[in-house]
Amino acid sequence: MKATEVVQELIGVADKLGVVVSFEALVNTVSAGGLCRVNGTHRIIIEKRTSDYERAFALAKALGGMDISDVEMSDICRQFIGRYSQQLAEAG
Repeated sequence: MKATEVVQELIGVADKLGVVVSFEALVNTVSAGGLCRVNGTHRIIIEKRTSDYERAFALAKALGGMDISDVEMSDICRQFIGRYSQQLAEAG
């Protein structure tokens, strides 16, 4: 699966969870983006100048802390997100 396809599927997963994904010009940041809450709504904001690989990693990391067990997606995306949820569990 190409990085572009992974990004599109992860955006779809976020949408199914009610998380808004946007690509914006971020100033003075060292990350590709991440999860935040704006006016009570979860959002994933990603630097718009990032590559598809960086976007996929940022999306997977943001979704890694969410309950995705009931969301339909490919095994590749589930495993990709799972790497990050395991890292978050080990760090916490």
